[in-house]
Amino acid sequence: MNISDKIIQLRKRKGYSTNKLAKLADIGQSTLREVEIGKKQPTIYTLEKVCTALGITLAEFFTPADEETNSLSPGVSRILDSVKKMNQDEIIVIQQLLDIINKK
Repeated sequence: MNISDKIIQLRKRKGYSTNKLAKLADIGQSTLREVEIGKKQPTIYTLEKVCTALGITLAEFFTPADEETNSLSPGVSRILDSVKKMNQDEIIVIQQLLDIINKK
């Protein structure tokens, strides 16, 4: 799968229009459209912005589909990455928040 096809697939999976993804990524809609139709290749900076807007990392973007099924979802991976950077007190607060959410 090429870059443009992958962006389209991920955008549709999120239910985003090109306009919404462009706004979330803080790039021009015309730029995103040109990337999606294969008219131009995104810079790494643009691709990183698109990935962030889609809630994934660049590494996750380039993970082959067969590996994706064996790994955590992008959202869970991002949460784990954030937690790894926290101190113990922050982790306790997050756990308390999760306990509250899970009781609903």
